[in-house]
Amino acid sequence: MAIRSLAFPFTILFLVNILFFLAVIFESPGEENIRGQILLTVSSREFVGAQLFGSAVVEVGQTNQSTVNDLEELYSHTLQFGKLDDTGTYLILSHVITALDQKTFANDVLCVGVQASVDQLHKLPEFVATWPGAISLAVFAPGVEFFLAIAYVHHLRTCFPQIKSQVTWHFAFPTEVRGNASDASLAREISAGRCDELGPKEVLERLLQTQGTEEAQQVLKNKRSNHEMPYPQNLMRNVARQHCLSEWVVCPDIDMLFPRPNPQMEPSLAAGLSEFLRSPEATDCGKCAFVLPLYELEHPNRTLPGDKDELLAFVARGWAQQYHKEVFAQNQAASQLQKWQKRAEKRRVRLAYKVSFQMWYEPIYVARQGSPKFDERYVGYGMTRNTQAYEMSLAGYSFHLLDSIFLSHVWGLKRKTAVESNTERKIETQMNTRFFSSVHVRELAARYDSDRHNILRYQKRSNKNYNIVMNTRAPEIKSIKSSGKYTNVI
Repeated sequence: MAIRSLAFPFTILFLVNILFFLAVIFESPGEENIRGQILLTVSSREFVGAQLFGSAVVEVGQTNQSTVNDLEELYSHTLQFGKLDDTGTYLILSHVITALDQKTFANDVLCVGVQASVDQLHKLPEFVATWPGAISLAVFAPGVEFFLAIAYVHHLRTCFPQIKSQVTWHFAFPTEVRGNASDASLAREISAGRCDELGPKEVLERLLQTQGTEEAQQVLKNKRSNHEMPYPQNLMRNVARQHCLSEWVVCPDIDMLFPRPNPQMEPSLAAGLSEFLRSPEATDCGKCAFVLPLYELEHPNRTLPGDKDELLAFVARGWAQQYHKEVFAQNQAASQLQKWQKRAEKRRVRLAYKVSFQMWYEPIYVARQGSPKFDERYVGYGMTRNTQAYEMSLAGYSFHLLDSIFLSHVWGLKRKTAVESNTERKIETQMNTRFFSSVHVRELAARYDSDRHNILRYQKRSNKNYNIVMNTRAPEIKSIKSSGKYTNVI
């Protein structure tokens, strides 16, 4: 009887708690209260990292001052979930802001991994307009640029629903050039604003010009000009790629666009690429890399070609040409695009022909996860893609050009004189070439027990031939010729 007498009060107490809980859930608080509850709830759950907290900040941030506070809190929370790269030089912050449809895209067969510096983020809307699937974007954002990037993400997600739906954001910066709480206050003027007032580029330019103290901006400028903080392209490519959840991944640059969507073509070429990857031609090949033909464009009205016919018309009028045709022809020479242009297939994504790999080839390709990483010791410009393609070849991967689909690098045809006049790029290229010649090429030969492309040269010493891999003396490195071609590097 005593137990029954106690059961009734406990039952009443339980029902009261349930009613109170339901009242809290269905209460209709004001906008600021909703916002506070979202931030509090998301950031306090043990199984949720900084990524959802970051998404909440960008999604519901309203007032300028609260945005500053949220940026400071976001930064402190995110740092707890960061990790260092292999050298301990860079801090990597993963999934800071997540795509709305991330769970859906996790089941897609193909993910696009893209990397960019903050000043290039205005190109993202144009890129997303040509690719309908998942995008993993790695942004290099040292110092105050991290907070400016977060503020700009808020603008992009507000004004471009596709970006909000498709793009998951990751960030990286040197451990010694991280932001601080005072930097967050520099973004207090940023809000989404009206999307029809300024274009993405104008918004970003205004942001970078007006935000941040002159001292903070000068520190970053000096580090870049003195080569103390070169852009780590390969690190950023790896960060973007490793956070793709699909079986296949491709890593174009942010200004390399897929064909313009064509309502008269169903499925679209981009969707056709995913269909091809589900076909036996793709699934039955264990070590295949499917290459996308790459062109550079200079259309007077900044119009993208929508299919191969339009691309060929652009080529005929001088609006398109093989990527780096004048600057560095070896970049795409192995693709034999003149041969590709003559093929009749223009509507369906399928295999065109196998590519005979040539040294210095820099293909943009689709491959399965698990292919060799980009070597992160290459920083700055030069030797970043071709050294990875060289390792792919040594590791037994074969390259196959795809029909119908292609990439367009926008906007402008590259001229050799412009590239040769860029002193900083020449310095970075020379540094990376020396590293490849004296260190990396020998590492790869030893790792794969192969010199398949005869890159290693035999030298005479005491009237005997010896392999440079086994030589303890560093090889002589000749300077790069003014033509820009990598000849006789050893």
